[in-house]
Amino acid sequence: VSLTCQGEANKYNGETLRKFLENVTFTSPTRHQIQFDDTGAVQGSYQIFNFQVDVESSSNCYVLVSAAIWNGTKNGSQLQFASNITHQFGINAAGQPLLSLESQCQQCEPGNVIHAVQSSCCGTCSPCLGQNYTNTTTSLECSTCPDDMWGNKPLVGSNSCQAINEAYLDPTDAWGIVLILVAIIGLIAVVVVSIALIVFWNTAIIKSSGREQMVLLLIGIALCFLVTVFFIVEPSIGVCLFQRFGTWLCFSLIVCSLFVKLVRIARIFLRKKGSARPRFIEPKYQILFTFLLVGGLMLLVIISLIDVHPEATKELVLDSKDTDDFPYFVVFCDAPNTALIVIQMLYLTVLLIVSNALAVLTIRFPANFNEVMYVAFSTFSIGVIWIAYVVIYFATDDRELQTAIIAFAIQMSAIGVLVCMFCPRIFIMIVWPNKNKNEMSVSKPTDILSSLSANRKGSTQDVVVVNKTADISSPETVEEDKRECALNSPI
Repeated sequence: VSLTCQGEANKYNGETLRKFLENVTFTSPTRHQIQFDDTGAVQGSYQIFNFQVDVESSSNCYVLVSAAIWNGTKNGSQLQFASNITHQFGINAAGQPLLSLESQCQQCEPGNVIHAVQSSCCGTCSPCLGQNYTNTTTSLECSTCPDDMWGNKPLVGSNSCQAINEAYLDPTDAWGIVLILVAIIGLIAVVVVSIALIVFWNTAIIKSSGREQMVLLLIGIALCFLVTVFFIVEPSIGVCLFQRFGTWLCFSLIVCSLFVKLVRIARIFLRKKGSARPRFIEPKYQILFTFLLVGGLMLLVIISLIDVHPEATKELVLDSKDTDDFPYFVVFCDAPNTALIVIQMLYLTVLLIVSNALAVLTIRFPANFNEVMYVAFSTFSIGVIWIAYVVIYFATDDRELQTAIIAFAIQMSAIGVLVCMFCPRIFIMIVWPNKNKNEMSVSKPTDILSSLSANRKGSTQDVVVVNKTADISSPETVEEDKRECALNSPI
């Protein structure tokens, strides 16, 4: 029988022949049993040698000694040790250890893993740095700490994890203490002013100022001091909600009230001589216009809250001042949609610009009608404070400082309006009550100081201020304007 298929290959199906060959087992001419596996590869048979010192030679030469045979065709004990080598390897013929073997390699300390290198049999120890750790001496790979944790020794090798500290504007920080003190002082001032308004509610100086509008201003100022509390506590969904909603609400109340007040004054004093009395200048309309303007802005705020939900975000920051290289989380509220923020800021900016323009036009009408001047100073102060805020805010990338800056700007704006709108009136009502009469209006601070100076010098002349209007040709017109100036509340 021919042992080859030369010249006969075209008579056989190759795939069928391959299947039969995979199941064939035979002995080769070298007396090795040949068997194929599932992949068609031949099961190997290897003889294992050990290069060792020949103990029988006096020259201590190295010789190859047969140690074992690996036979891949056997299903059971594929590795068979030579009988004369088992004792040297510390195992018996059954493969059981005859003595305990210990590694002579140095063990890695916890926090380090064994890293194999080509030049070393034992390998080398590599530390688990940063957020990685290991708590065993035989680890080959580092484990990773959870997202909110960091290795306890991130520079030399960590064997455990520790929680990452969170940083936010805290009431115990320097800025937090300042904001709390300013808020307390501001709220006390609001209470004092409110009591003064209630006590002198029906006096001339309160009536001519527009009592209802003054109440809305006080509410807005009080909210400005209260809302800063939400800037010095740990950010959360509720805190971020009150930050965004409360900030816009308090500012819209202040700016819209000042705007409506200035528009009313401008309509009265800039109307043509002899023209009809302006419509919709009664207190109820002033309140309605104020709420409509506030409602327009708050609608944008609600849309912004729906578009980007108020949530607290954690940002991992490596502390350059920490020699142990421990990071910390900066916790802050998510920024709303930029486009909506720009629209909201433009809304208030337009109101402030128009208010300042009206203040410039009407600040001299009449010479001693100081309501325009006080409103003008209030709008000027708000504009200056927020221009400074924008410059300082974008000049730093410190999240905590940015939060402190915006909270402080809110408080300073409220203080500016409180001082400009209410302090002169409180001064007259408490220190100079004889000037708070029906025929009197709010006098300029310079007139008050001049009068006080004259009284200190012994002058017997009283300072009497009467409402006068430029370009008035008849006493009837003067009296009409005086009545219109007091239309903010019913008398």
